This record gives sequence, C-alpha cells and structure tokens, in this order.
Amino acid sequence: MSSDASFQIYHNGKFNVSGSGVVTYDGGEIHKLDSQPESMLENLVDSLKLSLSEHRIWFKLPFESLSDLKMICNGTDGVERMCIAANYTKAVDIFLEKNMEKEGGGV
Repeated sequence: MSSDASFQIYHNGKFNVSGSGVVTYDGGEIHKLDSQPESMLENLVDSLKLSLSEHRIWFKLPFESLSDLKMICNGTDGVERMCIAANYTKAVDIFLEKNMEKEGGGV
C-alpha cells in the first residue's frame, strides 16, 4: 500500500458549462479526506455516508483546471489513473455530481 494523499472532495454541487465553454462546479460542499489512494473510494463512502452508484465521479490534480477533469468509471482504468496520480502528487481533487439519469431526468 502507498502512503496517504490529501483529497479535496467536492459534493452536492452541479457542473455547468458556459456558452464560451468555461466549466464551473456550482454549489455544494467541500470535504477533506486523507487516505491511501487505493482506499479513497471506500473511505469516501464511509465518511460522507452516500452511495457512489448515484453519482458521477471525476478527478483532477490541484494544478489542473476543471476542463482537465477525468472520469472515474465503473471499470478500473479511471481508478488506477487516479491512484497513480495521487501517489505522485499526494493531492487530488474529486468531484461528485448526482446522476440525474438515475432519477429519471436527462443530463
């Protein structure tokens, strides 16, 4: 296992893209989580008491912009990329957005 990294978890907000293509994450809260990267998702569920199946999850490094977001998918590719990045940088920003398709709405 690797050493802990710091994760800034942005949740309960919503992504918006302006007409000029600028991405923002509006509303929500920020939660700080120190965790081994390989255990981050499990620790996130435990600390925020939420179901990840109801959310879309993205990550970026602190020096990247929101337009550089990478999706963490159901498969392992996104999680592995996030773990590798966290092990090098020791800091990752995680963004959660409620999956509106699960609620019957469209995105």
